[in-house]
Amino acid sequence: MMTRKEIIDIAYKQLSIDYHSDINDFYSEKNVLTKRKMHPNQRKDLWQSCVFNMMSIQGKSVVSSKKELFSWIEKEILPKQANWIFDFYMLRKIDQKLKSIDYEIDQVLLHYLPDPERLKLDSTKQVTWFDEQEIQQFKGDSRFDEAFCFDPDAPDVLGVAYLNQNEIVGMAGVSRDSNYLYQMGVNIDEKYRHQGIGTMLVSQLTSRLLNMGIVPFYKTSISHVNSSNVAIKSGFFLAWVEVTSKKIK
Repeated sequence: MMTRKEIIDIAYKQLSIDYHSDINDFYSEKNVLTKRKMHPNQRKDLWQSCVFNMMSIQGKSVVSSKKELFSWIEKEILPKQANWIFDFYMLRKIDQKLKSIDYEIDQVLLHYLPDPERLKLDSTKQVTWFDEQEIQQFKGDSRFDEAFCFDPDAPDVLGVAYLNQNEIVGMAGVSRDSNYLYQMGVNIDEKYRHQGIGTMLVSQLTSRLLNMGIVPFYKTSISHVNSSNVAIKSGFFLAWVEVTSKKIK
């Protein structure tokens, strides 16, 4: 299984593509500003965010923006410590600036990566696995709208379910969101929540993926405490926080 360092190194490969930067920027302590460009191999989450993205990672900020925002970013964001760039007053400033060019903040999301030494594996629970073809049987099933996305641009490649009396009560899945990082999702039947099923499924899926040489990431809203707790209990650590933008409709 991969080490934590190997996982981080692979993540940096993908993030350097997403942010059009030199991979060494992610090992530096300096804040980074790059020109925003669309890349066919960037994470699918960023396809609509074509003007401004920003992350806080390892104590620094990395910003990818259109050239017209550079002078403002160099004055208002880069001189500040990354620890504080997601405070509300900064997000408000960013949103106001984006509105001046007919854009706005889209999402602010937490992104987690796995720590192999902290995975919570439970061999006492029997699970059922589904490969890329078998997952198609769940298309249109709203019970698994977080586990699977059924998007041809980010195909679902592996799923794992926990059954109670032949009924699926929990499902975790992963999609090929980019070249180096695959995105995870999980659904638990409301009657079976807070029993550790989500934690167990995410850990089982993560372990198998890492043994296959695949690095998964887990993302959630900054306000979704339950989802964050699943990630943390499953053996994930908070790797970066990211804000994306979208065109005002």
